[in-house]
Amino acid sequence: MGMDEQKLEALLQAALYRHDCPEVALLGDYQMGRLAPTERDRFHVHLESCPHCRAEIERLTQFLPVQEDLIWTPVVGGLWSRLRETGEIIIRFLKETSAPLDLALLPVKGRAADTEEVLHRVVMSHEETGDADIEAILRRDPENLEQCVVTVRVQVPGRWPELAGTQVRAQAGEWQANGYTDEAGEVQLSGLPIELVTEVNLEITPLLDQG
Repeated sequence: MGMDEQKLEALLQAALYRHDCPEVALLGDYQMGRLAPTERDRFHVHLESCPHCRAEIERLTQFLPVQEDLIWTPVVGGLWSRLRETGEIIIRFLKETSAPLDLALLPVKGRAADTEEVLHRVVMSHEETGDADIEAILRRDPENLEQCVVTVRVQVPGRWPELAGTQVRAQAGEWQANGYTDEAGEVQLSGLPIELVTEVNLEITPLLDQG
């Protein structure tokens, strides 16, 4: 078999396994050892032959510290957890869910209501997180339809009306972005490839009331 034929066979095999790849959230559960034995064995067989999922596991290992005993909690549109030592909030979007369209958006002072189509959305209240109201939105970039914009809004009741300064980091595949909320409590991270919208992980570090 020639070199070109070997490359073609490898590409076809990779595409075949990509069709059967599990959800990213389940890959994270596998990486953290939270699956039942039978399901873990099934995923392990898939990982031995799938380069895509092996790469995803390596990415999750870098993004989510394995030493943390993370407990994932479902919220509207996704899952969230908190790193105990540093206080960061980790958010994952889910492929099969998004916030109901009739659920009110988090108000932003001085800005008009959002009218653009929302692809994915996670909403969390300070009653759930213990300190911050958070909304994370994925929209298609109107200036580049092959990319999306991640908008994150954070309000800490204990710091109101001060909303600026919360750090937000995002990662999906090899794409990464970082920013801080402005005076309206909002940060936008652009350039997310449209094919990675269901693989985004967000890490949010709320600034809490120091008084």
